[in-house]
Amino acid sequence: MSLSNLIKEIFAGFSEVNVLERKAYLKHDIFYDISQENNKYDYYLDYYKKRGVASEKEREDLLYSSGVWSEKEDLEINKLKIQIEGASKVKKNLIYQSQIDKQNSIIKEFEDKCENLESQKRELIGRTRESLARAKSNEEYILNIFFKDKKFTEPLFSKDESLELEERDLFSLINVYNFAFDKFSPEQLKKASLENFFQSLIAFSENPFYFYGKPVSELTYFQLQIYALGRNYHHMLTQETEPPEDAKNDPDLLENWFQSYSNTRSLAEKSEGGDFSNKTVLGSGHFVGGATPEDLEKVGIKDGTSDFFSEMSQYTDESGQVNIAKIIASQDQK
Repeated sequence: MSLSNLIKEIFAGFSEVNVLERKAYLKHDIFYDISQENNKYDYYLDYYKKRGVASEKEREDLLYSSGVWSEKEDLEINKLKIQIEGASKVKKNLIYQSQIDKQNSIIKEFEDKCENLESQKRELIGRTRESLARAKSNEEYILNIFFKDKKFTEPLFSKDESLELEERDLFSLINVYNFAFDKFSPEQLKKASLENFFQSLIAFSENPFYFYGKPVSELTYFQLQIYALGRNYHHMLTQETEPPEDAKNDPDLLENWFQSYSNTRSLAEKSEGGDFSNKTVLGSGHFVGGATPEDLEKVGIKDGTSDFFSEMSQYTDESGQVNIAKIIASQDQK
């Protein structure tokens, strides 16, 4: 689906689909729908508890006692989560794109290891009353968001029809639902919010009520998400220094550029004079090394500083910071 059609569906508040040889309208979530789903989950959680289905904690204790899983693996998961959080905090303070790219790789490595361990544990734990409650509440939720009309006044299935659905028909509904909503992934919403025509609209609206003509409580999750993303990207695109062309239509590149630009500007403004475009020493007496010429150009630092950066880069350590000992040693050799 094209991004323009994706935005069209978001504005409409529904997706038109074909299911079980019927035309239907798949309603997009609003806050009330999500709260109702949570209530159903609580109902089924209690339902399976009364029928003696083991909880996740009980299954976890069984894994420990049988020796299939140990606290050592749990500690490794917690350690990786702490490393992810720490690496993400470091990334927020980085200045240059090359540094940010390297940090992204480190974070991705931690995330992959963590997901692999958590996936192993989920598979060993198996079915629990929590997982069954989630599955059952999701089934009911999906059955209740298919409608015969665009105004959502007539459900696609009556209560009796819902109870009589065969398992294969239910699976078909779930597949249609998943296929319809997969296109609204966070990545796709980000790309759609950067579309030129959407950005041209968002530039004239600082309030979602005036943008959609509805109270926020009546807006769908997708409508709220794309509006918030659009406003955020509008802010990034309208900075004093224009982002690189390749970043204007790529959310990840734009976010990384803006982080680099913001951190560089913040440091430059703290240094003497506050002239952002010509700073070589960022912060009083501090130099941020490890920058490539491309890094400097992207954040708006003029070419005249390149010789200084090239000279100082020979004294930086692996973290990209100037190593004073190296400078002193080089002076002694002279």
